[in-house]
Amino acid sequence: AQFELGELAEGTYLLKAAAVDRDGNRAPELWRGFAVDGAAPKVVRVSLAPDPVTLPGPATILVEVDDQPFGEVREVVVEVAGRKLSGPAVRRLAAIEWDLKDGQGRYVTAGKIAAKVTVVDFVGLSSEAKADLTVRGEAPAEGEIPLRLDPPKPVSASSPIAITGGTKPGAEVELFVNGRP
Repeated sequence: AQFELGELAEGTYLLKAAAVDRDGNRAPELWRGFAVDGAAPKVVRVSLAPDPVTLPGPATILVEVDDQPFGEVREVVVEVAGRKLSGPAVRRLAAIEWDLKDGQGRYVTAGKIAAKVTVVDFVGLSSEAKADLTVRGEAPAEGEIPLRLDPPKPVSASSPIAITGGTKPGAEVELFVNGRP
């Protein structure tokens, strides 16, 4: 079948197709995004959580894109400290985990770090933005392993909880639960 959509204004659209036969049987719905005149999603904000982040430690890079209807952003890629990080977009926001290391596996140095963000929609249109992210603290010394805790999985109140982690050999570790040792 062929349908005329008429004249469409510049923008991004989401097309839904549904088929029902004479007996009332429905086929699965199909969804397709398309753009008219090249309207690509735009980056609104790039930030770190926590902000500013302190070394050593992990961070989450949050990328917010403009209010494109129906969440047609397909991919978000962040280039920071010589490293490409990517993650799927959830509607208008992407949350990308970053362990604060550069492209060679070394911790970045404190200060402003330039990030380049590329956002791609479902029809392949993309846009780029630049942002400065602030990192505080000092990178661990060469060969030092920073403290790491693997978060416990959700458990019931009666189940034992195992917490695993690691740091450099010979270091003392204190564990606090709700502020109590």
